Amino acid sequence: MIARQPGAAADERYDLAVIGGGIHGVNVALEAARRGQRVLLLESADFGGGASGNSLRILHGGLRYLQSLDLVRFRESVAARHWYARHFPALVAPLSCLMPLYRQGLKRRAVMRIALTMNDRLSADRNDGLVEGVRLPASCTFGAKQTRVRFESVRQQGLEGAALWYDYQMRSSERILIEILHWACRLGVRALNYVQAERVIAHNGTVAGVAAVDRLDGRQHTFHCQRVCNCTGSGARAFAAANDREYARLFVPSLAFNVLFDCASLSRDALAVAAPDPGAPVYFLCPSPFGLWTGTEHVGRPDGCTNASVTEAELSDFMQRINRAIPGINLALRQVRRVCSGLLPVRTVGSTELTAREAIVDHARAGGPAGLYSVTGIKFTTAHKVGVRAVDQMFGISKRNAAAALGAAEMPAISPATDLLLDGARVAAMDPVKAVNMIREVAAAEAVSCVEDFCLRRTNWSFSALDCTRLQHLVADALAARSGMSAVL
Repeated sequence: MIARQPGAAADERYDLAVIGGGIHGVNVALEAARRGQRVLLLESADFGGGASGNSLRILHGGLRYLQSLDLVRFRESVAARHWYARHFPALVAPLSCLMPLYRQGLKRRAVMRIALTMNDRLSADRNDGLVEGVRLPASCTFGAKQTRVRFESVRQQGLEGAALWYDYQMRSSERILIEILHWACRLGVRALNYVQAERVIAHNGTVAGVAAVDRLDGRQHTFHCQRVCNCTGSGARAFAAANDREYARLFVPSLAFNVLFDCASLSRDALAVAAPDPGAPVYFLCPSPFGLWTGTEHVGRPDGCTNASVTEAELSDFMQRINRAIPGINLALRQVRRVCSGLLPVRTVGSTELTAREAIVDHARAGGPAGLYSVTGIKFTTAHKVGVRAVDQMFGISKRNAAAALGAAEMPAISPATDLLLDGARVAAMDPVKAVNMIREVAAAEAVSCVEDFCLRRTNWSFSALDCTRLQHLVADALAARSGMSAVL
């Protein structure tokens, strides 16, 4: 269980307190626990409620890094993608990605044929140890005629052919984050949502604990720990500044967003398309049973920005570029079902060029408190790799740690309610009593405090049910029955 018990947690002592319950924070907590460390995780809101909730649900294998021959990052991405397929095969599926080619720059059939050959050879181990249903086929290219068969609405002018490769689509990025957290808790992690870390407590220049407040009842708690890892994402610079000093390289903000459109799929493949404009970004349009996921759009933001909302003008510009990329699609605001947005780190203020690497800061090296670390990452796909590197730096690599990691619950068990949590339409059709009982059990096991927690961050019901209102009322009934009080919609 992900048991929310702040008082009991405050009675224990920890080797590490992780501040932040997004995809990077939960992976840091998991990896530390796998090495036998006693870990506390504090999240000021709900788990996965920040940028981690903004995902196009693609686990990329790093094909684009071959353009710059960055083989290190390519291999890292292949390994990171493989990790999810190995540990969560029920939550991912192979995704064919189709890119129309127009004899422009590197996007030529001859060039892409070489790139895809390299992609397959350098990822020859991509299916090692995987079950049959998640093994990835080889890549290929083909001509204009076959491209038009696979993608009837393809822009015709100058069409040379297409490139086809395979990545993974997450059935639910929300469930993957929560299942990683379940795994961590089975290894002894104490995970508390809605507990705000207010300051790091240091004695004689060394971390001794964290002072925090329970945002649900206002109670103050002190948690004793030897190390603190700041994984607060877009808040990492402010947390570092409040407890030591500011490190600008931790996070220069930009906005990223993805949109679910009420639109029929244009192909059985995910489409990688760009408007016929110089330097136009490539967007992915991913088919799903619930509509068409599109993204990712990146927009510059001023330094210090904490607002991840998308303006109507930005959304309209995004749709216009897709409409130019695919004649006849004619996306409009009325078709928008859901916008997922978050802040991601970039190289310079106002730009959209993401940082090349995660940032891991050991504050003691610059005279800050010994035992205080700050970690920021970039992508959902590589979050586990970042967690491993951060824990390596905090605790070192030893034979004891390596042995503990290999033996600690290597294959996590998936929640028995997973299929229902991924199918809002099915739950909406269930007997209400059975649905409420299922919801109550999941809510108790996953520290759910409100309807939004359940519908947005424990399930994908907000887009897998045509009308989520009935499901919201079922969740409210289940929470009220569990707590003896009214749940707030």
